Amino acid sequence: MKLADNVIVYPAHGAGSLCGKALSDASQSTIGQEKMSNPALQDMSEDAL
Repeated sequence: MKLADNVIVYPAHGAGSLCGKALSDASQSTIGQEKMSNPALQDMSEDAL
């Protein structure tokens, strides 16, 4: 993740979308918040994929 933790992220889809898992209804986030809370951004082994 090359972007700074304070960079604002605006979602492309809202809660209830079929495109994602456990989507938030928040209207914005930051790279730092997503690094801490987004399962897709967590370190994992190939076996965990």
